[in-house]
Amino acid sequence: ASLHEFNGIGTPEEPGSTRILFEQLVSEMGFSESCYVRTMQKSPLIEILISAGTSSTEQEYRCGLFYAIAGLQIAEAENALLTAPQKHLKEAEQYIEALSGVITPKQIAQKMNLSRAYLRNLFSANFGISLQEYILRYRMQCAAELIASTDLPISEIAFRCGYSDPLMFSRMFRKYQQQSPTQYRLSTQNFICAVDWARKNDPRYSGENIEVLRDRVMRDDRKFLKK
Repeated sequence: ASLHEFNGIGTPEEPGSTRILFEQLVSEMGFSESCYVRTMQKSPLIEILISAGTSSTEQEYRCGLFYAIAGLQIAEAENALLTAPQKHLKEAEQYIEALSGVITPKQIAQKMNLSRAYLRNLFSANFGISLQEYILRYRMQCAAELIASTDLPISEIAFRCGYSDPLMFSRMFRKYQQQSPTQYRLSTQNFICAVDWARKNDPRYSGENIEVLRDRVMRDDRKFLKK
């Protein structure tokens, strides 16, 4: 793939800031001043990006697409250095993240054509926990983010996280977060309100003191919240 795939992106005529960015990408992708061509690892996504880039003449748009393609190429280069177990671990994590944890060890093993015992041992060796435990923790992390950032009913969040029974979901959430979903939402809302108030009214609470502020909120200091 030529560096000039997009009709001049990164040529010497570009402004300094763009040129610097381009040279950083070139270096990370393995190019040098003496070698401006290398084998591109193409994938369906990269093919789509290249097609989109050649269909537009807007320079900023094409630079953005080049940056995206460069990022994919860098990721491919890094992936090539991984051992087989590391690749298996990364692939399993990607399945879990893509489905927000709503997947079972058996399903992952089937998709990857690997045994459940191998994956269980792989996760235990790298994270100190089984694949099943990793999935459960990831589910609860996703649930906590939904509870804190949305107004969705707890039953809806439970369903999105793979639980048809909201009570079972609440029990699991309490196990990992030491409080119920409703309590977690309230404490998070109180924390956000306290942070907003403190940043506007109390110079003592800068970013460095955020944990102190959080401790006060978690103790349910109502006087502090009402100041």
